[in-house]
Amino acid sequence: MKPSGHGPLPLTALVTGASSGIGEALAGELASRGLRLLLTSENAPELERVRAALAAACPREVRALALDLTLPDAPERLHERCRELGWPVDVLVNCAGVFLNVERELAEPSCSARLLALHVQAPTRLCLLFGRQMLERRRGYILNVASISALFPDPSSLTYGPSKRYLLAFSQALALQWREGGVRVCALVPGGTRTAFFANNRVFVPSLVAGHLASPQRVARAGIEALFRGRRRLIPGLRPRLQVLLFKILLASPLFGYTKRLYARLRKNRVAPGSLFP
Repeated sequence: MKPSGHGPLPLTALVTGASSGIGEALAGELASRGLRLLLTSENAPELERVRAALAAACPREVRALALDLTLPDAPERLHERCRELGWPVDVLVNCAGVFLNVERELAEPSCSARLLALHVQAPTRLCLLFGRQMLERRRGYILNVASISALFPDPSSLTYGPSKRYLLAFSQALALQWREGGVRVCALVPGGTRTAFFANNRVFVPSLVAGHLASPQRVARAGIEALFRGRRRLIPGLRPRLQVLLFKILLASPLFGYTKRLYARLRKNRVAPGSLFP
């Protein structure tokens, strides 16, 4: 599919957090559309697995750069790598992220710096670095991956939802400011998604969410479609939209304390492994 009313399909995409989950699915979706890909993640073995699989199936070149985006100069190094390759980035996808539960946030406050670097600092700098060039060419696409936990208080984490809320607000600002310059910006706001993100972060999904997880491929397809059609924000699917409405009620100020205690009790009883939010 070609982006609606915005010229031919872009040639090059840069995807962060591409070694697993939604990031891997987004890379696969872009590869299926014939884009040349540069993938990045700090997980070198898994990143190489994804690169090799996509290179075997994709008619265009696929390269990988193992890089920790929490490092101070990482966005600039990634930008320089694209310059060295001679690859002007037409599609930027910011999907790298981590999750911290409340217990770890309080026990190891320094860990929040890594989360903020991945969700706030790195995507901001990457958008500005590559967005400037897109504006000069008057053509480009940016997809920032947030979460529905940006839309209400999250009893499982103090930093995850607020950092994703920043990404939503930043994406909206970019979309409004840059649209006349030919750059489309979209915030993808997924609900519960069937990935290893939950188990890897040692938190759990209540059955209310666990029974209705979306496939990462479906989320990725909807996100790329929305980006190329010029949408500024997308919650992919009816179920996550209903989850947002429900959680806004359950986690509103009058009920927050009760819901938090219920969540803690469910977690203690280990009803299901995973995380409340993606």
